[in-house]
Amino acid sequence: MISKFRIVTVALLATASAAFAAGKETRTGQYDIRMPQRSPNSAAGKIAQRIGWNLEAARRQGMETDYDLASESFLVKVPDGYTLRQPYGLFVWVSPGEPPLVRPDWWPVLAKRKLIFVGAHNSGNERSVIARIGLALDAAHNMPSLYNIDPRRIYIAGLSGGGRISSITANSFPDVFAGGYYIIGCDFFRSVAVPGEANRFWRASFSPPTGALLTRTRSQLRHVLLTGETDMNRPQTKANFEAMKREGFRNVFYFEVPKMGHEPPTARWFEKGLEALEAPTGAQTRPSK
Repeated sequence: MISKFRIVTVALLATASAAFAAGKETRTGQYDIRMPQRSPNSAAGKIAQRIGWNLEAARRQGMETDYDLASESFLVKVPDGYTLRQPYGLFVWVSPGEPPLVRPDWWPVLAKRKLIFVGAHNSGNERSVIARIGLALDAAHNMPSLYNIDPRRIYIAGLSGGGRISSITANSFPDVFAGGYYIIGCDFFRSVAVPGEANRFWRASFSPPTGALLTRTRSQLRHVLLTGETDMNRPQTKANFEAMKREGFRNVFYFEVPKMGHEPPTARWFEKGLEALEAPTGAQTRPSK
């Protein structure tokens, strides 16, 4: 005999499931969307506070510090196998140019790993740092209300100048992202000495997070730095990796692709970085080639 309790429980679960499904997208494939609301973190003042910038000074210099989200659009790509029954990860992309630069052979890799892609249009190197960070935060804020997203698998990634923005954003907002993937471009919150060159440094482009945020970015976030053997940014990327290890980062990975220059990696190397991004906490941090 089926108990009344079980009947009520099943009915409640069915009602909850229907309500969940009614509020979520089931659309798959590639399309453009507009995000309905700003993230509470994407206000210029909040971003400036987190990255340690003087907002008024930036405005006096003519920097773009605000934007109209209703005028912005985002590229979304949802794997064909997505259903509401299983949460997917979210891969927030910061491109160096327009359209969002992604190798076509990356799409099957993202699909295999059950990652939904989202990247703002017109968020390339010509836009301000604050606007690019804001748009990435808006994407991370809105997509979980549209799709069934696992909050433990929300990542930010970028290429070249977008890699630099993603490294700033992940370190500054470890309460939003579970990790960051910095491809052929990476910044750090400490000035780092240029190897073999006395009194030369790559200057810190943002301030370190404080308190619990610093603890979180060091011990919980996963950071993947990928560069090419002949990439112009390789020396700085490798130096940043070593600096992060000295700083006490627990989950930081370095990949150097043989014979690759300043370009996107192949699907095989891209997936190696993704594997590290989702590796268990405390996994090895040796440089990989």
